[in-house]
Amino acid sequence: MAEAAASAAQDIFGPFKKLLSMLIYGISFLLIFALIIGVIFLGYRYFVYSGETGQLASTVKHAEVGAEETLRGPKAAIRSFSPELYSVLYPGEFNPYAIDSTVDRTAGKDIGVKIVEFKSISDFFRPNTPVRLLGRVKAQGLEKNTQIEAYCYLEGYNEKYHSGEPVEAVLTGFGAAGNRAMIPKDQPAEFQVQCNFQNGIAADKQIVAKEAKLIVVYDFETKAYQRLWFMAGGALASLQNQGVDPFDLYEISDQQLDSSRKTRSVTTPGPINLGLAVDFPQPLTDLTPYLLMVQISRSFDVGNLQKLNDLRILVPAVEDLNIELAGETDIAGNVQCDFEYSGPSEIQGYKEYRLAQHKIEETNKECDKSTLRELAISEKDCIEYFKEPLYLCNFIIDSVPQTLASDTIRASTEYTYKLERKSVVNIRALPGEVGLVA
Repeated sequence: MAEAAASAAQDIFGPFKKLLSMLIYGISFLLIFALIIGVIFLGYRYFVYSGETGQLASTVKHAEVGAEETLRGPKAAIRSFSPELYSVLYPGEFNPYAIDSTVDRTAGKDIGVKIVEFKSISDFFRPNTPVRLLGRVKAQGLEKNTQIEAYCYLEGYNEKYHSGEPVEAVLTGFGAAGNRAMIPKDQPAEFQVQCNFQNGIAADKQIVAKEAKLIVVYDFETKAYQRLWFMAGGALASLQNQGVDPFDLYEISDQQLDSSRKTRSVTTPGPINLGLAVDFPQPLTDLTPYLLMVQISRSFDVGNLQKLNDLRILVPAVEDLNIELAGETDIAGNVQCDFEYSGPSEIQGYKEYRLAQHKIEETNKECDKSTLRELAISEKDCIEYFKEPLYLCNFIIDSVPQTLASDTIRASTEYTYKLERKSVVNIRALPGEVGLVA
């Protein structure tokens, strides 16, 4: 009897349970749907509001500059540890065709100039009021006194008041005057930088984000050498016919000589890597044409060559070893030389060649908007082509010692290097101030 009553109750309440379940499911679906629509609507309203007030543009600009600054340290560390890994991780910033030199660290590790900080003195500025930013520059000299110059740029401001040209910064610290400062020879130095934009920026939205840049330029000199080995052709051929390696015979061990018997150049530390290459197994011999390659490229992932002032090559010129570049003598075949003979060097036993003037002028071509538009290339390609050029010159050796001997080809370059560091400035206006023009 009890079982019959329970079965009857189940028959009565069964449809109600099913209806209640469907109702709960429907309400849940509507609530979730309403929540999704609400999130989409709020997101849309946020982006519309952010676009109208300028907050979105400000956020994006801060993120771009922040990412650039965050990657600055790791990128430098990765390239120092493994150039190959750097080229994989940052293919857009690495020139795979650059001739790398071993860096001579005997002069010290931190050589050159670094912008270690650059930021606004306030979270925001009012429209048409002075905008100020502060920065810090650290420097380490090398061999001689080095002068730096600092300039400032604010998006929209320089175009309006200075024809797009940077304005002079104010440097403070020992040895500083105006926008210039002197770094003493072999001594560390630190300077504070002030960027002042007196007229400020007008606001066409409640929040306007503008990019600011601190620009530091300085003159520097980088030197390099490549040790080469020489042996008269007849003597070398005789050893080779006997299956004798001249380096084993004379028990020669050269750290710059790799397993294929090619040597790598050595350069002094600094913002520019000066690479030399005679891409041929050692030793070299007489009356055989060879190719000398010379390249300047960036040592750091920040900054670029601004102006090449001079590039010189010194080659041995003594009784039993005389190297002649195509700029001095005729070499059979279709040869070229980007260097011109300039006479005996001040260093005894060497003669000097200087980079041809038309190659210097080509290197100093500005990678500005007009150049990029004229040549239809990107800024990266322009910098790689004009600011990291490869110079070539064929040469022969008309006098070579009979036994295995070595000497060096030397190079030095004087140039102006430019550093930049970015920051973001926010201009905040009240609704009634939007659209005010300075």
